[in-house]
Amino acid sequence: MADEGKRRSPRICGRYRGYVGDYCCVPGCNNSRGKCSRENRAVSFYKLPTKPSRRRLWLDRIRRDVVNEDGKTIPFQPKSHTRICSDHFYDGKLLFSQL
Repeated sequence: MADEGKRRSPRICGRYRGYVGDYCCVPGCNNSRGKCSRENRAVSFYKLPTKPSRRRLWLDRIRRDVVNEDGKTIPFQPKSHTRICSDHFYDGKLLFSQL
């Protein structure tokens, strides 16, 4: 191989073991736990609800579905680490009574 001497990022090689942090999944939002900590901003990161009706409501509101070349909508499939930051909640707080 011609590129054997090149060093690859540990993240690409699968050797990265550090804490990656939380990122907001809302389109256009670039908040992350690390960035907000460095800027001394109090931002919380919330998991998606487990209750199916509530989860669907959240997913509909963040509008992460993608339309492919054929015009078909591909629904966003959140992972276990998917988070939404407090900037997208009224007064920055999650109301647990609504879950």
